[in-house]
Amino acid sequence: MLPTELSTIWLIAAGFLTVFCGACVVWLVQLAQYCRSAVEFVENQNKRAVSLRRIADLETTCTELLDSYNSLLDSHKKLRSRIGMRNIRKSRENGADLTPMSSDADKSAYKATLRAKLRSTGQLR
Repeated sequence: MLPTELSTIWLIAAGFLTVFCGACVVWLVQLAQYCRSAVEFVENQNKRAVSLRRIADLETTCTELLDSYNSLLDSHKKLRSRIGMRNIRKSRENGADLTPMSSDADKSAYKATLRAKLRSTGQLR
């Protein structure tokens, strides 16, 4: 009786061991799929991080260019003012009249003549 029961026990143990090994294989396949998808996810995130880094670099460059442009505008304004003052000094040395070119009365008279001219041509009602 012992030899038949022993073979039955070994047979049952081998069956459980086979089922357990099959479950382990299924679990390992699922683990490999998960690892593959994790690697793809990390690679995609790194690609995005590189593009975000590139955007940050471009933003920094644009900010630097804007600051340089603003300082260039300020320098240009100062130079124009300096040249204008030189021209005024030269005209004072030459004895030119520096009175304003037009006053408010001159402006209103000029506007009135322009309106009359435009009304006569029909461009203004």
